[in-house]
Amino acid sequence: MTEPLDEYVAAVRHLLRQLTTRCVPFGRVELEQLLADESSRLYVACLEGSIVGMATIGTYLCPTGRKYWLEDVVVDEAYRGRGVARAFLETLVGDLHLSGTEKLYLTSNPARVAANRLYQSMDFQPKVTNVYCKAAE
Repeated sequence: MTEPLDEYVAAVRHLLRQLTTRCVPFGRVELEQLLADESSRLYVACLEGSIVGMATIGTYLCPTGRKYWLEDVVVDEAYRGRGVARAFLETLVGDLHLSGTEKLYLTSNPARVAANRLYQSMDFQPKVTNVYCKAAE
């Protein structure tokens, strides 16, 4: 019998292959670290007894208020176009109970046309800014 964590690892790996072309090492250790991290929450969308989507919300507090970042949002290709992503995101946003200076941010590759259209239809507003990334040397 497969342990539940192994099923989650397999599902996340499957979804990561649809999210990015980069090889992302993800195993039991990475899942346990993610689940233990107090500043991150991994959410999964389940349908028909299977994990069909995932997203992570990270959070931190700064002088201008609490910030939440929605990351690694993906719905399995076989379930796209059924409203799964919208229902999933509505649940996540509702669970946050944003108030005051709290904000939820996300980035999305412009090539992900359907995803960008979904975010805009859910009142996410484009923010004019430059996003920079510095990788480990």
